[in-house]
Amino acid sequence: MALPLGLNDLAKLTLLASDASYFKSDLRGSWLAALPDTTYGTAPQYTVSQEYKAIDQWVDSSTGFGVIVYKKDGATPAETEIIVALRGTDGLNSQDWVANSQYLGWNQWNSLNGRARVFNLIDSLRSDPSTPGTAFEGTIHFTGQSLGGGLAQYAAYEYVQSHQGLTDFSKANITLTTFNAFGGVLGLEQNAGGYQSSVLANIGSNAHFYAEGDLISRIGSLNGVGHTGGIAYMVNAHATEIDPDTGEPFLLGLIDAHRIDTGFYPFLLPGVEFEAAEARPIEYLPMQHVQELAALYGRVLNDQDVSPLESGPRLVAGVIAGLTLGRPEETNALVQAVFTNLHAAGKLGDEWYGFLQRYDWGEIARGPFLLVPGAGLYGLSLLAAVLSDALEVQVDRHVQLYNIIREWVSDAVPTVSQGVSPEDRRVQAEMMLSLVPGAAIGSKLTNILQPLNLDINQFAQTLTMTGENWLREALDMIRERANTLDHNLATFSTRLTSAIADIAVDTGAGPAIVQDYVDTALLPFVRDTAQGIGNAVTEFVQDVAGAFDLRRALNLADIQLIDQAYAAELNDPRLASSARTAIEEAQQIVQQAGQTVVIQPGVGANPFHTPGYVPGGPSSATLEERLGEIFRLSLPFAAGVGGQRVSLHLQGPQANQLSVATDEGAQT
Repeated sequence: MALPLGLNDLAKLTLLASDASYFKSDLRGSWLAALPDTTYGTAPQYTVSQEYKAIDQWVDSSTGFGVIVYKKDGATPAETEIIVALRGTDGLNSQDWVANSQYLGWNQWNSLNGRARVFNLIDSLRSDPSTPGTAFEGTIHFTGQSLGGGLAQYAAYEYVQSHQGLTDFSKANITLTTFNAFGGVLGLEQNAGGYQSSVLANIGSNAHFYAEGDLISRIGSLNGVGHTGGIAYMVNAHATEIDPDTGEPFLLGLIDAHRIDTGFYPFLLPGVEFEAAEARPIEYLPMQHVQELAALYGRVLNDQDVSPLESGPRLVAGVIAGLTLGRPEETNALVQAVFTNLHAAGKLGDEWYGFLQRYDWGEIARGPFLLVPGAGLYGLSLLAAVLSDALEVQVDRHVQLYNIIREWVSDAVPTVSQGVSPEDRRVQAEMMLSLVPGAAIGSKLTNILQPLNLDINQFAQTLTMTGENWLREALDMIRERANTLDHNLATFSTRLTSAIADIAVDTGAGPAIVQDYVDTALLPFVRDTAQGIGNAVTEFVQDVAGAFDLRRALNLADIQLIDQAYAAELNDPRLASSARTAIEEAQQIVQQAGQTVVIQPGVGANPFHTPGYVPGGPSSATLEERLGEIFRLSLPFAAGVGGQRVSLHLQGPQANQLSVATDEGAQT
């Protein structure tokens, strides 16, 4: 579909003007032309004639609002044209982000140096400014990129609304051209007494260009309506690298797609420019309460003073900061869109993409651990480390990432080193996020860990700050809490270790890594738990030094219940062979601790087979001299490999006449 007549030329002019609005030098009196970019070094491939000269330019330091106005003199007042280019979010300016974050830029527009000053300037250009009830006779081109494009929609809408009854006003003389702009409908609905599509109907031109892969243009809709009328055109922006899976170029990453110098200029070929753009509706994100998030991402993606190497850490910091803003139910849609773009751009591998997608980031944002006054925010630190590893952020930029998070979110966010493997990091994340209700969808750890109500920041600190022993330390912390809550530690320890082994596989760990988990942490943990249980048996004379301390005494009834718990786990056909071996060993340790000798007359059944049977203390038998009698010696548990040593203390003149009946006959 070809562009309407004249739109290509208009878009070329207004894109240059939008770009110029970011420059901090005084451009008044200069011609509209391409300006050298000092960060990315990218220039447009087209030129425009020297017809438009900058007549005014200002930035309000209190709100961050900025604008540059170009004028083309005509033979008559009606042939005069002006371009009003509104400035978007310019990264490092804190006013531009923080103040603007509350209102989708409305506070900037609704200020003395915003709407009032812009309209006063336009009105001053009338052929006779002293005549009341008249409007500027020429053509007004409102434009802007990113936040500036949203402000341009506000400006065009309110200018038409406030001037359409005046003499010399004509809708045909108003154009609106935006680039990667958020939708202005939501801001108008929330701040201007409602949005009416008829206001900008039938203006001279109404076009919204966006680069494929841009995120900001998908924000700001109300019931599926985002931009203030007109037609949306997609510029086919793509990376130079080829996706080996599809044979097609990767999409641009979020930052490159959003910026003018990387998302537009390289793809506007000489002689073609915007004619190659495709009319395609924008797929808006289902978000209507996104003021803070829109401004945050606008800042991250459009920072004019950040180099390509610095952009990755800032994007990670933006995602982390975004978790503390906005509504949780809308946060997930935005974060998932970020991951999808990064994957399509080849900046997020398949394994990491699948891993990050499995979580509900809205529920993570809802988690109270994110911002706890007076606490070290280790939960946020671990999330940042996960994203840093996923995007393969370099070591020096990793440090920079945490500095940015401390600037944007809280100085209580510690730096987590990059000293673990991607597999370890994913397991750490799964363990922590399984504590957050609704976050780790389908996690095998959720039902095990959530009932413990662990302090997430303390747990994240254990995961990230205990070096190579992080898994063992985390297991100990979990067990300590489970013991405090009187959980059956036999069942708990076996299910916990089995679940961790499973999630290691699920999150991409290979057989060698899983086996290392099993050998160095999981099996020793199950064994140590069993030894701690054994040590708690009062009659157990073979305490294991350094084992887990149960901090209470156990009797035979307790041991029988624990033994039954191990048996139940061993009956699970899904149990891995390595886990089965560990549980069998743990069961033997506990059985050995619970072995108790009972001596009874006759050859009856083993009394321990009677449910609820508990011996009444030390067992003994008395036999009158010269009278032979049979006694049964019973144990609660079968002897292990190598048999069971039992010590009997015999007294009396016939003590040497004892014989023991076995399957192999009497033994004397």
